Order: sequence, then C-alpha cells, then structure tokens
Amino acid sequence: MKIWTPKEEADNLAARFVGVTRRHFAQDHKVPGGERMIYQHINAIRPISLEAAKAYARGFGCSIADISPRLALEIAGAAELSKQQPLSDQPDAARYPAWPFKSISPERYAQLTEKQKEAVEEWLDNQITSYTGKGPENKRPEVRKRRSAA
Repeated sequence: MKIWTPKEEADNLAARFVGVTRRHFAQDHKVPGGERMIYQHINAIRPISLEAAKAYARGFGCSIADISPRLALEIAGAAELSKQQPLSDQPDAARYPAWPFKSISPERYAQLTEKQKEAVEEWLDNQITSYTGKGPENKRPEVRKRRSAA
C-alpha cells in the first residue's frame, strides 16, 4: 500500500467533497472539529486524525484506507500488537488474556521446563496467599488435584 503525502491525502479527500456541503457532512457524521476541521484536512493544513478518518469513512461509505492509507497502516500495526496470546488453555485465561509481568517476558518464562514452571507457579501462589490471606480454596479444581497428588 502506497502511503500518500499529506497533499495527496488532502487532494483525495477534497475530491470526495465535490458537491457535498461540508457543514452538513460534519454535523451528520460527527466530524471532530466540524466544518473548519474538514477545511483544514482538504487543504493539507492539518493531517487527518483517526477519529476524523472514521467519520469520513462512515460518511462516504468507504474504508479508512480509501481516506488515508497512512492511518490504515497504523491501525493494522496496532491490531497486530493487540492480539493477545492466552496464558494457557485454562478456563480462566479468557478473563486474563494479557501477560501479567512487566519485567519477565513470556519468551523468558517459556524457556523453563514444565517442572520449573510448576515450581514458579507454586511459589507465586504462596506469595499471593501471604499477601491476600486467600489460600487454596480459591484455586481451580484441576490445580488442587495436581497439587494434592504430588
């Protein structure tokens, strides 16, 4: 996808506005900044914001890429980063999809053996119990079974 220059982005938007009353469009489609911001966008005074691009895309019935390939690329990059890897296949994983640690990466944790991971989990569980006062009764049944079998 070719990224347009600010002038190309403005010219493309200006072409869409031929025969369209900017004031009515801004009101009907809730363009942030209203008619004045549309003027600034179509004259390359200000770059099109994501919120404005969404309003333009809704109003013209097109994609954000048709309004601004630059913003479409930013959205795609952000979408890729927002894909969460579940912590495990445990039932609770959907409720807590993000990696909880700031200083330990998932890749570093993945280097541990299963036995080491169990030891870390047990240590962490003990720490949580000591901080919260809530013990094994709050553990998932499959964890209680695994621990009692050991």
